[in-house]
Amino acid sequence: MSAASEDSSVFNEAQPSPVSEGEGAVCAPDPEDARPQLESEPDDSSIEAGAKLTELYGRLFDKVYELSGRYVGFTDPFRVAHTAWCLGTWSFGTVNKQAYQRFGHYPRLQVTGMKGTGKSTAAKVTAGFCYMPERLGLETPATIFRLADDGCTLLLDEMDTQPHPDVRKVLRLGFERGQQIPRCETVKGQIYVEKYNVYAPVFISGQGAFDDDALQSRTITENMSRVPERENGNWPPELPASFTVATNWLAPRIGKVAPRYIATIDTGKVWKEMEADNGLPRMDSRDMQVFMPIWAMTPEKHRENLRLMIRRHTGYVTRMSAESPSVTVFLALLDMGKPKVVLPGELAKYINTALGIDHRHPDAFSGRGVSVHLRRMGLEPSPDLKHTRLGNPFSISVDEYTQLAVSLDVKVTEAKRPA
Repeated sequence: MSAASEDSSVFNEAQPSPVSEGEGAVCAPDPEDARPQLESEPDDSSIEAGAKLTELYGRLFDKVYELSGRYVGFTDPFRVAHTAWCLGTWSFGTVNKQAYQRFGHYPRLQVTGMKGTGKSTAAKVTAGFCYMPERLGLETPATIFRLADDGCTLLLDEMDTQPHPDVRKVLRLGFERGQQIPRCETVKGQIYVEKYNVYAPVFISGQGAFDDDALQSRTITENMSRVPERENGNWPPELPASFTVATNWLAPRIGKVAPRYIATIDTGKVWKEMEADNGLPRMDSRDMQVFMPIWAMTPEKHRENLRLMIRRHTGYVTRMSAESPSVTVFLALLDMGKPKVVLPGELAKYINTALGIDHRHPDAFSGRGVSVHLRRMGLEPSPDLKHTRLGNPFSISVDEYTQLAVSLDVKVTEAKRPA
């Protein structure tokens, strides 16, 4: 059977019959089930095979995106980044040599929120799609770098906003390919230095974002306290057995397609493509390092949501670094759809959502704080509009949005919210 015909059968096999939520154990997939053996080098030398591989990968991405949406609540921009991140972890598999550690940097993925917002469920769902997932409830520096050296995808649950300094150091270093940590090991009375590779994908859940700006700048964050409710009701508090059945069926197909697709990625070309994209905000080298793997793993049809995620992230880093709060405020204004009337309290909610900060966090924006920033941007409350519990209404025209965009070197058209 040719490689092309073999690939065409990846999604044609009958899917297993769904298991009702009352059957079987209610738990995350067994880690062994999420570790299928990868195939050796793919035969993608012809244009036809390459095009077929891109099509197969796009279908795989859609399946993972749709399946995660059944069980855990993310905003659409973060769900796209989450799906791309999960599939990109297969670049840490060692069987496909061309795909192995294809990216020079790999971001940390983080979900935050108060109790009951689905953070632990998000970690379980993530484990169903990643390469060699290892969930840790109590992380130590040694545990992290030893598992990272084995090529695992690390899922750290209930992590503090201020991790131990050694843990912070390991998480920072593990963002970049080639970083190692030397340790003295003793074997039969002899002491020798062992170097551990710490480059690995890491998924983190906790009640708040990191207080460490350097670590947070390497992290893509979702505040699950701000996720809109699902139309058909809440997401399940625990994963049903049907999730395990579905991921057990899907995991071998991820292992067959994702590494092949990763092996075809030209990272230099992707970098230039991002620099030339008019829909992206101005990004520094760190932002490019964070999102280049995610951009490379995201099909074109999902890129608009990814652009919104990148804009949200760059606004968040700006706020964390205290470089220019007015930029973050303005980006949040645009994210609201350029309304004619702005209520400071309402705008504060949009800003906090964009930053991934819970409204009870000390760094969260308040209506009063937003009013101060709006005044600094040259806006004044409208005397003709009634004061509300969300603050004094500010009237703003489309022309003023454009003027502000020019002054802040931001294009209005780049921040349009998708329908």
